[in-house]
Amino acid sequence: MKKYFFLASVAVIALSSCSNEEISEVSVLPGTGATPIEFTAYTGRATRYSASEAGIENLVYNADNNSGGFSLTGVYTVDNELAYIENLNNAVYTADAEAESHSCSSVDGKLAMWPSEVSSDMQYSFYAYYPAGSQYTVLDAEQGKLNITVGDPETDVMAAAATVTKGNAVALEFKHLLAQVEINVQYDEEYYGTLGAIAADLTSLSLRAPQYSTYDFAESSIVANAETLSVYSFVSSSVSLYSSASSKGVAMIPANNGNGTSCELSISYYFALQGDQSLDYEKTANVTIVAGCKNVINVTVKGDTPISITASVAPWDSVDDQDIDL
Repeated sequence: MKKYFFLASVAVIALSSCSNEEISEVSVLPGTGATPIEFTAYTGRATRYSASEAGIENLVYNADNNSGGFSLTGVYTVDNELAYIENLNNAVYTADAEAESHSCSSVDGKLAMWPSEVSSDMQYSFYAYYPAGSQYTVLDAEQGKLNITVGDPETDVMAAAATVTKGNAVALEFKHLLAQVEINVQYDEEYYGTLGAIAADLTSLSLRAPQYSTYDFAESSIVANAETLSVYSFVSSSVSLYSSASSKGVAMIPANNGNGTSCELSISYYFALQGDQSLDYEKTANVTIVAGCKNVINVTVKGDTPISITASVAPWDSVDDQDIDL
């Protein structure tokens, strides 16, 4: 498993295609005279990560290792004060991936019922997020926001929200809130041949990007904190380069959605020549990543030629690969 190291730092910030997977879960609550709350949940445009892809299997709670599932909170306003639906205050829910309906239930077995003492036209807001109970995802139900910190760049973060009146099914569309960033590197074959090089090695590769972001459920906006940055190290020791691109890792990184976030890519490499000689280079480039999508950065290393970057931005559900010649 690849490891990604990141250090606190201060500076500027760092494209993309999304896949599609639908998940459906409906809670089945026994009739007790009160009105049960029914939930339908699914993911929209899905990002992928090197270790795993967040999907239906991630929303299934595993009691053996206390993992999986999602946190669910239900709130409403009474006399200008926030009130929580009973048994729905960061409750951990699990999906049944095997059942045809993918029904959901709370891990502790407590039932969620519509409050009976309020008017039928009362608006209820529901907030859900994955991973469940993570110290790195903190819900602010009063503000309707989820604060995200990247503690492990190999972990995806998803969230969903819905506002409905009593008795209606609650449809929760889970959205991926981090930018999945994959970096591919190769050397320029023509330049390599011109040098008469015998090898090319990559010695370091990193992105300077945010460590924190905030998701606004009502606005569906993701804003990364541009003041607190980290260095995400994809390569920290020498690895061989070839004329065809190869992945140097994938990481989940906070970024803005919409127009994305600019970050700085740093790379060090060398070309080995005959007679124990080498040409060493250290270069930087600015790239853009978008939260909620797969961001592919293709880097081609050369020599002393200027850095050139080409990026084509398509609609939100797809952003073309980003090519960088160094």
